[in-house]
Amino acid sequence: MVAGVDELRVDVAGVVAMVEAVVEFEWTWAVADVDRLCGYLGWEEPGRFGRTETQWWSRTDLAVEDSVATFRIVGDRLDAVTVSVSESGYGSSEFGASAVAELAIALEQIWDEPTDEWISARHGPGWHFGNVAVGICHGATIEVMVVNPLQHDYFSELRRWRGDLAQRIDAPDSRFPEVVSELVRADFGAWSRETVQAVCEGFSCAAPKVTETTDAARESFGYGEVGALTLTTQLSEPAADTVFRAALARCRAALGDPDLIGGGQGGFVTWVGPEHLAVMTREKYRQGRGLDLRADVTIELCLKPTVPTLRSLAEGSESEDMWEEQDAISRESNYDSSHGDVVLVERWHYRPDPDRSLPPRLANAATPIWAADDMNELAHNLHLLFESFADDLRNLPDIPEIGWAIGIYDEPGPLAHGWFTAISCDMDTFDSKGSHARPLLPEGADGRAIVAETLAALHARGSVSPRELWCEAWVPGHPNTLTGIRFGLRGDRPPPWERGPAETH
Repeated sequence: MVAGVDELRVDVAGVVAMVEAVVEFEWTWAVADVDRLCGYLGWEEPGRFGRTETQWWSRTDLAVEDSVATFRIVGDRLDAVTVSVSESGYGSSEFGASAVAELAIALEQIWDEPTDEWISARHGPGWHFGNVAVGICHGATIEVMVVNPLQHDYFSELRRWRGDLAQRIDAPDSRFPEVVSELVRADFGAWSRETVQAVCEGFSCAAPKVTETTDAARESFGYGEVGALTLTTQLSEPAADTVFRAALARCRAALGDPDLIGGGQGGFVTWVGPEHLAVMTREKYRQGRGLDLRADVTIELCLKPTVPTLRSLAEGSESEDMWEEQDAISRESNYDSSHGDVVLVERWHYRPDPDRSLPPRLANAATPIWAADDMNELAHNLHLLFESFADDLRNLPDIPEIGWAIGIYDEPGPLAHGWFTAISCDMDTFDSKGSHARPLLPEGADGRAIVAETLAALHARGSVSPRELWCEAWVPGHPNTLTGIRFGLRGDRPPPWERGPAETH
């Protein structure tokens, strides 16, 4: 049976038969398993990707167009087999979740519920059979991963280790999360100078910066004497990640799930409460070169009174100083926002609950000119997007994985597609000879390397204008949550308040 899921063809029966076979296969996880498995399943004789010894491929017998299995080899060990089990194409991402669910149900009828929410470094339903781990992933195509249990266990331990990191490391400036917790729980009343000062005097560390309002702002929007409180710390990157995750956990305990998450030049998490609006930001600055390269991170919590702030945003009338500060940035940015002292160049928005309404212009304080007219502008956008995915996802537990694809209009399938998680990233490119895996080291996600590989794939096609390209990005298993994404290409999704009725999801 070949099932069609919103135009996406998936060979459900073929996948079930394949998984049954790989579970029964006598795995040694040596390189010789590549030939043995292809013969066992009746696939074509495997071939290498170019001259590499680390990537092999074989065309499968699944009843979908161009279904290919990719074998990843490390030294003398086979680590994983990735099989595309659906067709690919522009627009498949939003309804790919239905295909994953359909395949999962079919496998559950034989092996019960999944034993894990992850398979290796990827997010998706997985089953561990002792000698092999199998899971379903949602990329530009739907993929089934067949994984060496050693590799699967490695990434499982890495995720557990990262999850425990904030509790096991006594990071410097450990008072910052505690002060964050006290601030977001504080009652500022009418935001008078006296009330705010009384709250801030109780802190043993540096007091938050107080931003007072103007007479015009009080009269127009109902502000009190204080319009914002900003608490800031700057740390080296490893310590900053620990502090940020600890502070984020304190905010979540006090405020619940966030309303909006996003990133670009820096990551941010926003809560819209009845009394105050809270925004946690994390921005990284690289300094030095080569072996002297280091990264410092600024973490900031900004609190503003909710009602007057939303009135101000709704009318698009933030202070003239802020507009002047953002004017130069907006010409090259997709959409920007100001939180305290930080002006973030934003490229993506994620809504944990897409059914929860958001106030207009919550994270959009400037009208952007965002389209990329040449490849240099596209490269700039890709760096902001992919480096944000690599840096920010490891600190945002709400987002398990972000997938992406980029291609040329009027051509079938993407030129490149890939994924980012908290602990790794990877990508494939496509040309007339088929799919080519571009593996990266599993020890961390490297957004700059992904950008370089993506641009190389685009340049390999010759003279391609950004106006000929489409893009897509998604969160597997969570459709319609990545509500804003800006590559600077046709097909970008602006945030809901910038869309017309026909565009709104």
